[in-house]
Amino acid sequence: MARPQLLGIHSTEVETMKFELHGSTFHSDKEFKKGDIVKYDGTVKGLERLRGVVVGHNGAGVEVYWSGRNEVQTEIPDFIEKIEQ
Repeated sequence: MARPQLLGIHSTEVETMKFELHGSTFHSDKEFKKGDIVKYDGTVKGLERLRGVVVGHNGAGVEVYWSGRNEVQTEIPDFIEKIEQ
């Protein structure tokens, strides 16, 4: 697997997840593309100030590089939102 690269920062580990709810695969109506700047929406308390960049997709999940954490995580699309540029 290729390592995501953002502004000269290399991620050595990418967390992967498969989202299932009650035995069925999770799908979201939200769409994100590589390079979108995102944040957690209001349902995730305490993390509203984090900003991230979409670096890929993992099934129904979105791979986000979080600048405040310096890591890539797979996120459920319903808990993040795109920041208008």
